[in-house]
Amino acid sequence: MSGIILRSYYRFLSGADRELDKQIEKYQHYYKITAIPHRDTYPEGVKRLTFGSRLHYKSEENGSGCIIVQLNVKDDHPWIYDYYFGWKKIDKDTLQKPGDNPEKREMLLKELFGID
Repeated sequence: MSGIILRSYYRFLSGADRELDKQIEKYQHYYKITAIPHRDTYPEGVKRLTFGSRLHYKSEENGSGCIIVQLNVKDDHPWIYDYYFGWKKIDKDTLQKPGDNPEKREMLLKELFGID
């Protein structure tokens, strides 16, 4: 909320259009893709996951995306969740593949989920 207020005030002072609808849409999108998934959406057989990290990326189709990394409490095995792709159990080596390069993250997701 404060981001919208500050950006709108800056635009007001500089005489630019506030584009309030676009700002709201941008923040709604951000919070939708970065939300930690609820237990009800966990993959079958998985009961407890702990949050690990978020890996943001630029998406060709959606503008931006976010991989949420969680660990299975039972066996310390990583799971990833993406709003657009869903859940996938991966190994720790696969998790390291994109490294610090956000541009490789969407390619990795498409590869993992078998999407061209």
